This record gives sequence, structure tokens and C-alpha cells, in this order.
Amino acid sequence: MRFNVSRAFNVILDPDVLLYRRAVTLYELQVAILSCSGLASTTQKKSGGFVIKADGRLLRSARVLATLQLLQHDADRHDKDGVRNEFKLIALIAKRDSLELISDVVFGRIGLERVRYARRPRDLSLELQQLNIEADCVVALADFSLGFTPLASRPRKKGGITTALDTIYLDRELNPEPFYLLERGKDSARNYARRLQPVSALLWIFDQFRGFLPPPQVHTKPFARRLLSLARRQVRLGRIAASYECVAGQLRQRGYKCPPLELNRRVEPQTIDFEPLPEQLRSLI
Repeated sequence: MRFNVSRAFNVILDPDVLLYRRAVTLYELQVAILSCSGLASTTQKKSGGFVIKADGRLLRSARVLATLQLLQHDADRHDKDGVRNEFKLIALIAKRDSLELISDVVFGRIGLERVRYARRPRDLSLELQQLNIEADCVVALADFSLGFTPLASRPRKKGGITTALDTIYLDRELNPEPFYLLERGKDSARNYARRLQPVSALLWIFDQFRGFLPPPQVHTKPFARRLLSLARRQVRLGRIAASYECVAGQLRQRGYKCPPLELNRRVEPQTIDFEPLPEQLRSLI
């Protein structure tokens, strides 16, 4: 399933879009990044922007479950305000945020049929937890590449994925306390890098800003509150978008394929000073 990362950022950064819509879109973005399987074919790209291939089953379930959790969150809030249970939906319909989500479920892009076939909340949380472990491997590779500086003695070394893999996993063999504590082996990490390479810059930035990945666990009661809290952080999300070109540009120099973000609104680029690799790690290259 194709997912437009640029369009998702345009929604979550737009203050005129209702909060609940921004929250659902943010959750979809989180799930799409973790389940990325490469860039979408350029021949299929009709709307432009940064378009990736993502797991359609996970995305559809994420959209359904996030929507239902937000509606339940609103219903529970109305209960506390003294609204009787049988009038929950009537109370929600009076609120624009909730009405828009209800319209999605009954008439719009979600539909009752997709609600019926959505994954169980706990199953989705567990699958995303596993995907986040895979993403951590790619964050480590990107971190190595961003801290790499060319070596005069080995000018052909770009500091890309292959160099990162060889160095990091050599360090695991020689050092009982390696610089990157990864839960997967070298071959697995190589496969994850191949799959997640287009979103490697985003994964690294989200890791730096903390709290945005892994996404809140949809099967837990605080899910809606936590997701809404993240969606309200538009200034922080704007800084993530502003940091993207600096990180992606540096990774491109190292051989990564990171597309431009191409946002509708002007975002002042933010420069990042990358921490150079420690000498002990450089000596292994």
C-alpha cells in the first residue's frame, strides 16, 4: 500500500486541521514508517511528494483502532460529565472532532467493513513492537553514518550502510560492551536497512526527539491521551520536519536513498551538528 509521507506531515503540521484528525494521521505516519518496505514506484506516484510502500493491513488496522480509541476516549469523558450512557453518541455528534471521525467510520475512508476486519489491538501493538526493534538497528546504522568522516588512508570508504554493518558487528565480536547494543544479527540488520532505507533519516530524527517512536500502544487505556498529547506538539513536529533535510542530505552523501520531504508550507531548515564517531570505533573501520 502506498503512503504519502509528505501529505501526512502537511496534515499534522496544519493548525487548521482538527486535533483528532491530526492524531489519527500521526499514528498512521508512525505505523507507515515502521512498516516501510521501500519507495513507491515513480510510475505510480501521481500526487508527488515522499511516497513509500507500507504494510496495508497494518495501516488499515491502525486507522480503525486509533479512530475507535479516540471516540471511546471522548465517550468516557462525556460519562464523567454526567451524560447517561445511552446518549454517548448524541453527545459525540455535537463535537466537530468526534463527528468527523464518526463520519469516517460510517461513510468515509474507513467504513464499517474495515472495522469488522481490523486486527486485535494487542496484536497490532505486539507487531509494532517487533518492527520497532528492527527500526532500532537502522537508527544505529544511520547514527554511525552521520558521525562518519572520510579517512585519508581509505578514501573509498563512504561510511554508508556496508561500512556501518561491518564496523558495528566487528565491534560486537571484539568488545563485550559495543557502542550499539542491537538485538538482531548482521544479516537481519542488513535486510532491515534494505527495507527501511528511505525512512532512515526520519527514524533517526524521531529517535533524537524521543516519545514519537515507538507509537503509543493501541491496546492500552492511556493510548488516546498519549496520542493526542503527541499531536498537540506541533512546534516539536515542526522541528522534526525542519531537521529532515539536514539529516537526509548527510545520509545521501553516505549513499543512502532518502527522498526530499516536499512540504506545502515553508519550514525553515534546521542545522544539526552530528557527534563524530569515537576514535575507538573509527579505528575498527
